[in-house]
Amino acid sequence: MGLAPHPAARVRNPRRGLWLVSAYYFLQKATVNVLFISSQTVFFQAAGVWGLPYVYTALNVVFIALQAALVQRLKAHSAVYLSLASWLFAALLCARVAAGASGGPAGATLFLMAVMVYDLFFNQFFVHYLNEIFPLQEGKLNLPVVTAAGSFAFILSGLALKLSLSFVGLAGVTTAALALFLACIALFAAVRREYAASESLPPAAPGPGDVTTPEPGDGETGPRSDIGELGRLLVAAGFLGMAGKYWLDYQYSRAITQAFPGERELASFIAVYTSVTDLLVLGVQMTVAGRVLSRLSLAASLALMPAAVLAGSGVTLAIGSPMAVLATQFLFTLLSKTVHNSASALILPVLPRAVRLRAMSLAGMASSAGCLLVGLALIAVQSRLTTAAAFGVALVLFGALLAVISRMGQATSRALVEALDAASFARRHEALDSLGLLDPAERERQVGKLLLASQETERDRGLEACRQLGASARVRLLAGFVEREADPRRLAVAARLLGEGAPGEGLHRKVREMLADETLDARVRANLLEAVGGSSEAIGALGLAAGLVDHPHHRVAAAACGLLLRVATRREWLERALGRLAGMLREGGSPHARSAALVTLGESRNEIFLPELAAALGDEDATVTGHALSAVARLDDPAVAPALRRFLETGPEPALAATAERHLARVSKLAIHSVRQLLDALTEAERLQAAGYVTRAQDDAKARLFLKALAWPEPGLRRALCELVDECDEPGWLTLLERSAAKSADGSPLAVGELASELTTGAWMEMSGWASLCSKLLRHGRRAEAEQLLTAALGRLWVERACLERSEAEGIEPVWIERARRRWEERTETALGVATLACARPASALEAIGRLAGKDRFAASLAQEYLASELPRGIHELLVPLARGAIDGGFVQAAGRFLDVTRLSAARSMALLGPSLHTEGKDLDS
Repeated sequence: MGLAPHPAARVRNPRRGLWLVSAYYFLQKATVNVLFISSQTVFFQAAGVWGLPYVYTALNVVFIALQAALVQRLKAHSAVYLSLASWLFAALLCARVAAGASGGPAGATLFLMAVMVYDLFFNQFFVHYLNEIFPLQEGKLNLPVVTAAGSFAFILSGLALKLSLSFVGLAGVTTAALALFLACIALFAAVRREYAASESLPPAAPGPGDVTTPEPGDGETGPRSDIGELGRLLVAAGFLGMAGKYWLDYQYSRAITQAFPGERELASFIAVYTSVTDLLVLGVQMTVAGRVLSRLSLAASLALMPAAVLAGSGVTLAIGSPMAVLATQFLFTLLSKTVHNSASALILPVLPRAVRLRAMSLAGMASSAGCLLVGLALIAVQSRLTTAAAFGVALVLFGALLAVISRMGQATSRALVEALDAASFARRHEALDSLGLLDPAERERQVGKLLLASQETERDRGLEACRQLGASARVRLLAGFVEREADPRRLAVAARLLGEGAPGEGLHRKVREMLADETLDARVRANLLEAVGGSSEAIGALGLAAGLVDHPHHRVAAAACGLLLRVATRREWLERALGRLAGMLREGGSPHARSAALVTLGESRNEIFLPELAAALGDEDATVTGHALSAVARLDDPAVAPALRRFLETGPEPALAATAERHLARVSKLAIHSVRQLLDALTEAERLQAAGYVTRAQDDAKARLFLKALAWPEPGLRRALCELVDECDEPGWLTLLERSAAKSADGSPLAVGELASELTTGAWMEMSGWASLCSKLLRHGRRAEAEQLLTAALGRLWVERACLERSEAEGIEPVWIERARRRWEERTETALGVATLACARPASALEAIGRLAGKDRFAASLAQEYLASELPRGIHELLVPLARGAIDGGFVQAAGRFLDVTRLSAARSMALLGPSLHTEGKDLDS
C-alpha cells in the first residue's frame, strides 16, 4: 500500500552511489573537455573562425533531427539513452584515432560536430538521469558534489592538456582520450548497477480511498501530450539561453583567434583559460553556490546569469575592449555552471513524470533551433559584424531570457500547486519532493492540508514535509496535529519535530503540556525530551526534565537525564541524573534500561564516563554491548584504545568486532597524529622526557594527563602542568585534575574554576598538589589562575575556622578539637606559604607574615601595609586575619621549609627539562 520508495532509498550504500556518480561525471567531463579543446584547435587552424557559424548550423540541424526522431520514442530510462550515445561516440572516436590527421578541414569539422552533438545529448539526458536517481531534497545536497566533480575535471584536464602538449601532439592527446572514454563507459555500467532500482521502479500504488483519475499529461508520451505552460516556458528559455550562449561563444572565439594565431599558443590559452575559469567555478560551488540557491527564490537564482551578462554586455558595448568580451564570457560561464544550471535542474521534477522527457527533448530541440538561428545569422553578417552590434544583439537575447525567467517562477509555483491539489495519488506525492520551491505561506498551507488528511499515508508524508518548513510554521502546524492524532507512532514523530522548536521563541506551550501529561505514551514523551534536549530551548525544560528523572520508562528517564547533563547548572539535578543513570546501568534484568543509559552517556561525549562505558562492553546482552560500543566510539580520545582491545580479546560477534577494529584504528591514528604534532614543537630535552610517557599513554592516567597538557599552545600553563604531573605521586590528585579537565569549556587541560569549586568544599585540602600547582603557575607567569585557587583555599580555611569556633562553644570533646585545630593550622601554614610566592620578594613576605601576630604593633602595621602592596585586595583581606590566628613560634620555620621544597622542585625541573621550561630571571628569594 502507498508509494514505492524512491530509488535512492534502495541503494545499498548511498554514499558509495554518490561517489560513483561523481567519479563518472568527472571522468566524462575531463575526456570531453580534452577532445573539445583539441578538436576546436584543429578546426580553427584548418578552417578558421569564419567557419564556426557553419558548424553551428550543421550541428543543430543534426541535433534537431535526432531529437525529432527520439521524441516519438522516449519511453525507456535515461540511462539507456546515455549508454547508447556513449557507445556510438566511442565508435566515432576510434575511427578518428585510426584516421589520424587525414581528412583536412572536412574531417576536423565533422569531428568537432561529433564532440559537440555528444556533449549536448549527454548534458540533456544526464540532468534527467540525476532527477530519476535522487529525490529533490537529496538532490539539493548531492548536485553541488556532482557539479563540483565536473568543475574539477575541467581544471585538471585543462592543466594536463597544457602540460602534455609539450611532449605529445594533438593526435597523442586524442588517443589518450579514447582510453579514458572507454574507462568512463565501464564506470557508468557500475553506476547503473548501483542504481538498478530506478530503472525497474514499479508505479505507485494508491492507498485506500485515493482517486486515481489520470492527470493531463499522465498518459502516453505521444506527440499530442501537452507539456503545459511551464514546459512551454522551459522551451522558450532553452531557445534564448542557447542562442545567447553560442552568440557569446562566437565573440569569444573571434577575440582569442585574433590574439593567438599559432596552434600551440591557441590550444594553451584555451586550456589555461578553461582551467582558471573552472577553478573559480569550483571555489564558488564549494562556498556560496549552495547558500545562494537556498536563500534566493527559484526565479531570482535563474535571473542571476542573464542579469550579469546584460551588465557585461552593456560595458562591452560602451568601451568595445577585447578584455570586456572575455569578462562577459567569464561571467556567463561562472554563473551558468554554479547557479543557473542547478536551479534549472530543480524545475524538471515539477513536471509530470510522463511528459518530463518530452518537455526536455522539446527544450533541447528549441536550444538547437536557437543555435541554428545564430549560425545562420552569423553566416550572413559575420564579415561586417562589429563588436557594438554583436553586444547589442546580446542585450536583446538576454533581456528576453530575463523576461521569460520572471514568468517561469510564477508558472513553476502554479504548476506545483496544481500537482499538489491533483486527484491523482501518485502525482500529489511526486510533487511533494518539490515543495521547497513554493513560497513559505503556500508551503505551510500544503503541509497543513496533508496533516489534516484522513488517509494515514497522507499524514505520514505531511510529517516528512514538515522539515521543509520554517521553525515557526512547523511548530504552529504540529501543535494542532498532536491534539488530533491518536496513533502513538505518528505522535512520537510529531513530538520529535515539535521539540526542536523555533529558535528565540522559547519552549512552546504545547511542548510543556505534553511533557507534563502523565497519560501520554512514553515513546512520545521520550522523543519530545530528546528533541528538546538537542535544541536551543533546552534550558526552558529543566524543571520538567528534573521531574521525569525517576520515570519508570527507560527512554523517558534516560532522555530526561541527558537533558539535565547537557544544560543543568544546579548540583542536585546533576547528581540526580548521574545517580539515575548509574542505577539503570545496574539493572541486571532490564537490557533496555542499560541500553538507554549507555546511549545517553555516549551522546554526552565526555571521557569521564569511559569506565562505565568500557564495563558495559562486557554485558551479556548483545544489544547492550552494541550500544556500549557505539558510545565508546563517540569519544575522540586515545584512552578508549585499551577498552577496545580488551573487548576484541573476548571474541565478540563478527559485526561488533569489525566495528571495534574500525574505531580502534581511528583512535590509534588520532593518538599518533596528536603525539607527532606535539613532539615536533618540543625542544630536544622535552622530547626525551615525553618519549617515556608516550610508551605508557595507552593505559596510564598520568601519561594521558601529561600528553593533554603538552597539547596546550600557551607555554606558561603547559609547562606548569607538565612539571606538576611529572612530580606528583598522589593518585587522587591526578584523578581530580583529569576529571576537572574533562569539564573544561575551552578544552584546556586545567579547569581552574572546577578546581577552585572543589577546593571550597575541602575535598582536596589535605593534598599537597594544590599548593604545588599554585607555585608552578606563579613561576610560569599564570598569576590569575594561581590567585583564583589561593582565594578559594583561604575562603575554605575561613569556613573551617568558623566551624572550629562553633565546636568549641558547643563543648565538643577537646581531643577532637585539638586534632582538628592542628590540621587546620597545617593547612593554613601551607596556604600562607603559597601566598608568599605571589609576592615579588617571597622572603620579605614571609618575614612580614611572621610579624603580624607579634607584640610590636608598629611592626605589625608596617607588615600589613607591605602585604597590602604585594597581594591582591581579596587575598589580603582573607590572609591577614587568618595569619594572626594561625601563627605561632614555628610558623616561619614551617613556611621556610615550604619555600625550600619549592626551590628544590624548581631546581629538579631545571636539571631535568632545561631552562626553556621556566621563566628566566625569577628568584624565589629575590
